Amino acid sequence: MNRFAKPLLLCSLIVTGSMTLAGCQSAPEVEEKLMNSLQTEVYYLDRSMLPPNSELTVTLEDVSKMDVASTLISSKLVTLNNAPPYQVSLDYDNALIKENMRYNVRAQIRKDGKLLYTSTQSNNPFASDEPLRIRVEKVAPPVIPNVSLINTYWKAIELQGEKIKTLEDNRELFVQLKKDGSVNGFAGCNNFMGSYVAKEFGLRFKGLASTMMMCQGSANQLDTSMHQVLQDTFEFKIKGETLTLFNESKEKIAQFNAVYF
Repeated sequence: MNRFAKPLLLCSLIVTGSMTLAGCQSAPEVEEKLMNSLQTEVYYLDRSMLPPNSELTVTLEDVSKMDVASTLISSKLVTLNNAPPYQVSLDYDNALIKENMRYNVRAQIRKDGKLLYTSTQSNNPFASDEPLRIRVEKVAPPVIPNVSLINTYWKAIELQGEKIKTLEDNRELFVQLKKDGSVNGFAGCNNFMGSYVAKEFGLRFKGLASTMMMCQGSANQLDTSMHQVLQDTFEFKIKGETLTLFNESKEKIAQFNAVYF
């Protein structure tokens, strides 16, 4: 063997060994997550039945900071097809839970994105070793204030028991009562105008006249129905954005919805 070969071989082994040792020392350590499980029981007290395939979401959050949004720790969505209570096991990373921090579990039930029930109280998940019971309350639908009868554009939805179907490119049927006591609108073929008298829940239309367009088919039927409704109107009722007209026998003869432009 060449006299330089042995030292060279020894040097190679030393270098190789050093690289191997360095590689072992620099390899990052993989830290496994320590997962815990939080047992919850979601319930409500009223006797309502949920729509099929409603969805319950249970969420664990860090709510320590008052001036910023809560921090999501874990969340689970469950499809509901039975009666309450609902047992939900919520897994979370224990490393995310810190001492002296505040946590809350929130529960909400939705159907097609619409919120039906929600928890309204604080639910500390670590106050006890027992399963966390979460009460949810029914969400009341928003109260829509009654629209004014006057100066509102009322689109016809139903006349004499028949639903109105506005064909594409056709004008919609409407009526509009002005503050000066005049009324105008479109009946399906002709425009109309006249006056009205309204007092409390009473309503009468007077002196109605219309343009003289020739009407045929469904347009003629709509025109006739609208004029008959206006002629028979004796009382009205407004609930939210809906106007209902009644005849002298208190029978419903038409329904309109408020439209905004």
